[in-house]
Amino acid sequence: MPDEPGCRKVGVVMKSTLFASLTLLASSVVCVLAVKPEKLTPLRVDLAALQSPEGLQLERKSARTESVEVDGREVAVRHFVFRFFSQRFMEEDWWHDAHLFVPVTLPDAAKGKLFLASHVLNWRKIAGVLLEGYGRQTAARVGVAVLVFKPNPVQREFNRRTGLSSEREWQEATFERFRKTGDANVVSMAGIMKAKWRAWTAAEAVYGKKFNQAILAGGSKAGLSVRAMMKYDPRIISVVSSGSIPFASPSMLRKLTARDSFAPFFVEQFKVKPSDIATDTILFNLGSNDFNAHPTEARRVMEQLRGDARIYVHPNGGHPALAPQQVGAARLWLRHVIFGDTLPDIRPPVVEAGEGSLGFRAVIEQPEGVEAVELCHAYFREKPWPGPASREAMPHKNAKWKITPLAKREGQYTAMLETKGVDLGRLHYYIRARVRLGQVSGWLSSPVHQLQEKQ
Repeated sequence: MPDEPGCRKVGVVMKSTLFASLTLLASSVVCVLAVKPEKLTPLRVDLAALQSPEGLQLERKSARTESVEVDGREVAVRHFVFRFFSQRFMEEDWWHDAHLFVPVTLPDAAKGKLFLASHVLNWRKIAGVLLEGYGRQTAARVGVAVLVFKPNPVQREFNRRTGLSSEREWQEATFERFRKTGDANVVSMAGIMKAKWRAWTAAEAVYGKKFNQAILAGGSKAGLSVRAMMKYDPRIISVVSSGSIPFASPSMLRKLTARDSFAPFFVEQFKVKPSDIATDTILFNLGSNDFNAHPTEARRVMEQLRGDARIYVHPNGGHPALAPQQVGAARLWLRHVIFGDTLPDIRPPVVEAGEGSLGFRAVIEQPEGVEAVELCHAYFREKPWPGPASREAMPHKNAKWKITPLAKREGQYTAMLETKGVDLGRLHYYIRARVRLGQVSGWLSSPVHQLQEKQ
């Protein structure tokens, strides 16, 4: 549909202002439309086609048995290396290098189950965290098949075609196409979803057996993608979502709709309201300083969940879930979902004011496996969240979190924090616990709370 001159002027202004605030994040939403397409096209999810090996163009590179050291003993793991084609998206063929790790001896509860981790962090910069941390070591320690694969370097052909080079610019281009066509299938998250589904099918073809259930992990825009996939595919029994929270609360959705008439359609197709996941089995694996996980908004999301849900907030962590403690949190979650291991229920501590100090007292429900409990706190003046992917400076992004051990006395965990001369209205806090389940050690936490909200 051609633009009229007046519409082109509006598009330029909007792109320079609103598009500047929309980055590569999972929850990006596009700007107000100058011209509306004639119809809206919903996501096409054909599970039969996605599960067919036809068109994968599989290249099997190697298959070998490796010995992985786990706490002083050796675990035999089969390692399959392969390459596959997932789709053509944004005028570019998507090819992926993939690694499937399967313990030679699989526990009965893990047979037919897969942990699929991709688009969790930047493969090019920190490939070892995904390949070794989320991949090989997780397979050996948890005792489950794990698939990790490399995202397509999406901006390569995009750069040749447009002269633009960053993934943020590529992301914006997918949303510009969305606003022009009204087609949900051209948004970046749709491409990521299909890549994950096709990777799953490719792994089955390489292994020669079906994975009838899966737990998916994704970060940023893939954190949104895996939550959406769970709604379209009943084989997905749980997800680990990082770098992204469901943002479309009623008030936020009204704000987004005011600047983008397509926001409700986007939200409906990609299932990004907190109510969409209210009863799901989900782990949020966040950084305390993640610009796309506003502390108060994350807490409000957690308070709405009624399913089997947990959170880990890593102190001074950023957008990608790359800390060893965050990898450990994902492993704990796999033990819980696949083998039924009980996880502690970590609630916010009770805060008691003293003379120039605050006392923190916590009781951990279902405390089996808890090895240590810590108080994390920081001082900053929180600002209301302006919306997903905003580039507005948010104070929590630069917060300096300090960690204080809690002492265990008579079944309770306590700590004292000196507060003389500080502005208590700026105090944010939460507790985290280190948990060990057999060969797996990791952390879980409560959401971040603000003291003034408690008074």
